[in-house]
Amino acid sequence: MGEIIKVDSASLEEFKASFAQAGEEYKANLARLTNFITEITRGDIQGDPANDILNKFEEKRATFNNIASLIDDGEDYLGIKGKKFETTLSEIQSSVK
Repeated sequence: MGEIIKVDSASLEEFKASFAQAGEEYKANLARLTNFITEITRGDIQGDPANDILNKFEEKRATFNNIASLIDDGEDYLGIKGKKFETTLSEIQSSVK
């Protein structure tokens, strides 16, 4: 107890970048999966296979959303979200010039 963990700023920035990238990828994949499940159940696959896929997804939906929420909390804690906004704003300003 009471041990101090020292981290250099370069390593912390590398971790933040990795965390942000993994978080973005997870959320994008969750959105793709959600869209895919919707397409399957509204499209060509009907009956028991579609219902089984939908039921399995619905059983896990809360877990998937909780993970996304934890990623959001981590991004807030690390200050990543604010930087994303600043980066996006800078990119927009650069492209307008």
